[in-house]
Amino acid sequence: MAAKSSPIPLLTPYKMGSFELSHRVVMPPMTRNRSYNNTPQPHAIEYYVQRATKGGFIISESTSASDISNGQIISLSLSPFTI
Repeated sequence: MAAKSSPIPLLTPYKMGSFELSHRVVMPPMTRNRSYNNTPQPHAIEYYVQRATKGGFIISESTSASDISNGQIISLSLSPFTI
């Protein structure tokens, strides 16, 4: 008689606050430094669409809160001048 296999924890659902994830695989932040004038471009949308899964969790890339705090020349910014 074959032993009953238990589910792989990494691939089981997980509830995180109001988010329900279908698995526990998380894509960590990756700073790609491919913005133009610190503004996201259409290719950024395509990048995340290609990596998104139903119920998955993606931590987006480095984004500065202001131009003064931007430690990288071509990373994304939430500055009023770039939004």
